[in-house]
Amino acid sequence: MLELLRVAIALIGSSVIAAWDLKTSDIIDKLAIAMVIIGVLLNGADSMLTGDLQPFMLSLTVLGAYGLFGIIAYATGAWGAGDSVMLLAIGALVPTAPFAPLFAGQAILPFSFSYFINVFLVGSIYSVVYIMALGFRNRKIMRDFRRSVRNDYFSLGAAFLSAVFLFAVFAYQEVAVFLVLSAILAAMPVLYRYTKAVDANFYRRIPASKLKANDVIGQDLPKLGIYKKMIRGLTDKEVAAIKRSQKMVLIREGIRYTPTFPIALLFTLAFGDFLFFL
Repeated sequence: MLELLRVAIALIGSSVIAAWDLKTSDIIDKLAIAMVIIGVLLNGADSMLTGDLQPFMLSLTVLGAYGLFGIIAYATGAWGAGDSVMLLAIGALVPTAPFAPLFAGQAILPFSFSYFINVFLVGSIYSVVYIMALGFRNRKIMRDFRRSVRNDYFSLGAAFLSAVFLFAVFAYQEVAVFLVLSAILAAMPVLYRYTKAVDANFYRRIPASKLKANDVIGQDLPKLGIYKKMIRGLTDKEVAAIKRSQKMVLIREGIRYTPTFPIALLFTLAFGDFLFFL
């Protein structure tokens, strides 16, 4: 009964958080946590109104599964804390499909699983577009990239010859997937070199006196219990401790990944499973 309200909150809330992240590189944690709480409450209200426990129990189940993944992703440095909370917010609000896909798509998998997969597939495309745009705006990235490519003719040549071989073997069969794989194989070394050039420019060494709350650390500080793989903003207390112990500190930026969550939600609602289109 409350499906459209939950979808509206998920889309509007995640879009606001994504826009703020793009502008400030900071996530509105309180809004994301509020979305989690509202999602559980609305699904609970839906269960009470319909006499069916499934919406409430499914919300808790998805919340638990997404939460476990988020903890692992954060602990291993694959995701930032804000990304994990964003996934929880969407999962709590929209744990199941509110309606069939709006356009010519299919929803073969359960909605929460489809959305989870779509986050990564949409996120991969978004990340490539993001780092390409970042490189075009930063001359140093492009200069480092060109230098890297010039020094790596062997792997580039090997990848190109492998791609040509695959193309020659499968082109006559018109197997589209192998043609795509050939193109990806040829592009992988170039993309790898480009992402390394971008990653190197994500780090900046600044005077500790200029460090501020919500900056993300780019080095390990074991004595303070701060490690760079924990991708999160520093607290005021941590900033004060670093200023007392360091003269210079390495901070990092990264791909502002949060727009992936509302985009993936829109795609899942509109088309269903991304894998259906592959």
